[in-house]
Amino acid sequence: MQSFKFNPIYVKFTRIYNFIFALGLVLLCSPLMFVIYMLILFLDGRPIFYYGARLGKNRKTFEMYKFRTLRIGSEKAIGGRLMLDDDGYITPLGHFLRRLKLDELPQLFNILRGDMNFVGPRPVRPSMAAEYSKIIGNYEKRFFVKPGLTGLAQLRGGYYCAPEKKTRYDLFYIRKRGILLDLKLLFLTAYRAVMCPNCLKSGDRPVGAIKVVGKQQVNMTPRLVPEKITITECCRK
Repeated sequence: MQSFKFNPIYVKFTRIYNFIFALGLVLLCSPLMFVIYMLILFLDGRPIFYYGARLGKNRKTFEMYKFRTLRIGSEKAIGGRLMLDDDGYITPLGHFLRRLKLDELPQLFNILRGDMNFVGPRPVRPSMAAEYSKIIGNYEKRFFVKPGLTGLAQLRGGYYCAPEKKTRYDLFYIRKRGILLDLKLLFLTAYRAVMCPNCLKSGDRPVGAIKVVGKQQVNMTPRLVPEKITITECCRK
């Protein structure tokens, strides 16, 4: 059984530095966000933003914000499955924004609201969480903490990483989390976003035995994370 210890000092400090850091980035990135806003408006039209229901800490539902990168009506057609870059649903501008993760900038306001932290498990749709809880052991423990803008699973596994493997990374982070690990993951995220954007989208595409959960493809034969794994190993790609 996995044990999770929560340091109240770390939890309070995390909220403070997340708020201050997010507020600073909002002010710093305001000109960039305005440019992106205008580009979407003129090239793709309204709506400018995407609002999606996600589960946060203790399964509390909140609206996650993103710049819209999909063609209008695409989300209904995609459903809950994993979307590939060549599906044809992403706009040309959307490809650029996604490549540099600029579509995620509005989530700074989610951090200011207290819905999210900078580092943590990525927020998931309620429908996907309901299905994954049935087939992935200890999946519900990822809701012990606030979801994050980035996380160990995204850095080590990538977008196409199997849900089982992502959960292993998420639970590893929850057990080991601390200010130094958070800072390291934030640094690696910024570095890869600039120097190697595709690294953030690498990982396991669906291969081997596939099970369809709802409309989501789930890889049932992923390469598993070792039982004992160091923080350095997890952060290395």
